[in-house]
Amino acid sequence: MIKLKEHVDFTLICMLKLMKYIIFFTLLQNLWCDSFDRNATFEKGLGQFNEGKISLAIDYFSKSMKKGDEKSAFYLGSIYYYGDGVFIDYTKAMYYFEIAANRGSLSANFMLGLMYAEGYGVDKDLKKTVQYFDIATNKKG
Repeated sequence: MIKLKEHVDFTLICMLKLMKYIIFFTLLQNLWCDSFDRNATFEKGLGQFNEGKISLAIDYFSKSMKKGDEKSAFYLGSIYYYGDGVFIDYTKAMYYFEIAANRGSLSANFMLGLMYAEGYGVDKDLKKTVQYFDIATNKKG
């Protein structure tokens, strides 16, 4: 009887460990697939952008941005900043650059600094200009 109980306990422990590994690898696979999907969506947007199909590019970049992609947010900001296939809209540009900057884009920080330096869509603000340029050039505080 004791041997049977030990065997059952050992089997349960093994099953619990196996379930833990299955859950871990499932989560890891989901993270990898999300990252792959986000990058694939960004690449599709970039392809549409390069072909001049801006409305399709905006759709793909928006989907990729919603999944956490900083490059897509930067491209969306750039589209509205430069007026690539859309009317120039500094408010939208600022919105997308801020998202990209918050996700670590140094280029987006540079563009935000430029917008504050030139007063594009915002009041000129030298303090914010320096703040964003410092971040863009990786200077500490």
